[in-house]
Amino acid sequence: MSSIVATTPAAVDSLVVAKVGKIGQKHNTPSPGEGDRVFYESLYKQNPSSLMAMEWCVAFGVLSAVEAARVNKLLIQVKAEGGRSGFSQSSQLSPPAQKQKKQKTTIEGEGISDVGISVGSGSVAIGGVSSM
Repeated sequence: MSSIVATTPAAVDSLVVAKVGKIGQKHNTPSPGEGDRVFYESLYKQNPSSLMAMEWCVAFGVLSAVEAARVNKLLIQVKAEGGRSGFSQSSQLSPPAQKQKKQKTTIEGEGISDVGISVGSGSVAIGGVSSM
């Protein structure tokens, strides 16, 4: 059984580089309980076609080596086709619909009648029912 012991700063740097070794990985893999990792892993599981989740999971080395290679190949293909890969997909969304102004509608002949609240006499009548 062999163990790796880093004694010099250069050896420590080489160990860090070795950790960032999966295809497409750019950053060290966060711990399993870190909030970003939990969010993006669950997003990827729920929606495997999410470009945002795919890119994050590949960049941080969360996926298995085989899955990372497959997803990285797909991301490269999407970028080559001119699709936007990243956190903003606004060009792929449809333009916002024109808002229509709401017209005020009034019902002629029907006015608001008194609801029966009077405060002056000490008695309160609500909805035409007296509380005396």
